[in-house]
Amino acid sequence: MAIKKRKKGKDSKIRVDKSSSSPPAGAAESDEQGKKEGKAESVSAQNTATKDPGPKPQPQSRPEESKGLTGIAAYIEFLKQVRIEYRKITWPDRRQIIQETWTVLILVTFITLLVLGYDWVLGNIVFGPLEHWIKLNMSP
Repeated sequence: MAIKKRKKGKDSKIRVDKSSSSPPAGAAESDEQGKKEGKAESVSAQNTATKDPGPKPQPQSRPEESKGLTGIAAYIEFLKQVRIEYRKITWPDRRQIIQETWTVLILVTFITLLVLGYDWVLGNIVFGPLEHWIKLNMSP
């Protein structure tokens, strides 16, 4: 197994290349180091696989929040956050707005006509004859 060192910023990371079957010449020291680190990695993998992951890091709070802003400063902070959230909005284009408006108008018209039809059926077919029967049979 070949071990290649790669620097990224201040930290140096070790990348293990499993594709080669034999270690390169002069890599005996790095091979031993890789075995030690491999054991350390397997122990950390076992630790993360347990049910108790350990203490979670505390989220870093802003200094303004820890002071507990009040009054005008709190209002200004609120407006800044509103502005940030407003920039995240994705507005639909004109074509989509027109299409959805027509869809809503058609559905509202359909539901209104449906309710009107139910009202007419109940009023004229069910309750109309019932009221007529009551007038005929209950009159003095």
